[in-house]
Amino acid sequence: MKVHSSIIDPSRIVHRWVFNFELILFNRENLSSIEIFMYKWWWLSIPYALLYIIIVFMGQAWMRKRNQKFELRGALITWNAFLALFSFWGACRCVPELLHSLDKHGFHHSLCNPILKEGVTGLW
Repeated sequence: MKVHSSIIDPSRIVHRWVFNFELILFNRENLSSIEIFMYKWWWLSIPYALLYIIIVFMGQAWMRKRNQKFELRGALITWNAFLALFSFWGACRCVPELLHSLDKHGFHHSLCNPILKEGVTGLW
């Protein structure tokens, strides 16, 4: 996996230590195909969310019926460590873009400008 020491986003933000997979949205064709996919298949989020809710309630009922203690300390520590690292990495990519956008252009631009979906920040 190649790491670039610095990359400049379309909105002129310099990101340090960028991995190759983070450059996927610099290509207009990739961005366009992802947008088409999302516009065409947005409705899939609804059955996935409903399935998730059903599984959560069924899992709770099954655990109450089973009435045994689960030893999940190791799995929870691993999950929380991964989630903390992922969140920190995403914040390191998005916060500089947000601060730059708020400082130079204002709140409306930071939420509504379509250029912000391109580049490294667009992926995150």
